[in-house]
Amino acid sequence: MALNRIYPNSQVRYPIIPHSVGPAMLQDFPEVEACTRIMKFPGEITFRFGENSFNEGNVVAADSNVLNFFGISLLEGGPGPGAEGS
Repeated sequence: MALNRIYPNSQVRYPIIPHSVGPAMLQDFPEVEACTRIMKFPGEITFRFGENSFNEGNVVAADSNVLNFFGISLLEGGPGPGAEGS
């Protein structure tokens, strides 16, 4: 399965593989130029900020390079330090 259905004008293929395989492929295969990982968490996740906690479903995490990898520009703001886990 490739994302060329979503990005039909792309000249690069985006295969979907298990998230743990990408970094190994990047290291072991010189023809792999870049990788990024996206993972959906099952169920709900509890986020805590100070005294407050929030239960959220449909949580998705991605590597900090995901926007550049797919050539996605933000309409406002920027990824900032939150994208790097700071």
